[in-house]
Amino acid sequence: MNQWKQNKKLRWLTLVSILWIVVIFSFSLQSGDESGKLSGGIVAWVVSLFFPEDFAHIELVHFLVRKAAHFTEYFILGGLLSLTIREAKWNRVMLTPWVMGTIVACCDETIQLFSEGRAGQITDVMIDSSGVLTGCVVLALIVMILSRKHSQ
Repeated sequence: MNQWKQNKKLRWLTLVSILWIVVIFSFSLQSGDESGKLSGGIVAWVVSLFFPEDFAHIELVHFLVRKAAHFTEYFILGGLLSLTIREAKWNRVMLTPWVMGTIVACCDETIQLFSEGRAGQITDVMIDSSGVLTGCVVLALIVMILSRKHSQ
């Protein structure tokens, strides 16, 4: 507890991680229509950019945009949780944030069960969990590269 009081960086990282989880949950609280409008705007942009003449791929693009959004928001969470765990100097720097992020993903998909027009999916939990793990790995690689540069 003394570390918590003395370490301002740890308090900020914890706050930012919690706020990011709130952002994730707020997306899940959107109705199916609201969520569809949000991703629909991105899909329209992607389709016009890559398929200006052929809109036959819109369903595939919509699917890929939604899954990429899942992966990306959890990739960010993985990085934030890894930074927080690293700053707290806990052991298992990779395992702990991955488990925590996967628990958040399970809660996130459960929230969607209670949002109108939405459905929780185990495949989304797997995508989310992969995003968290990738965020943890990328952060670990960045830390390793930076520590090698500083030791030279």
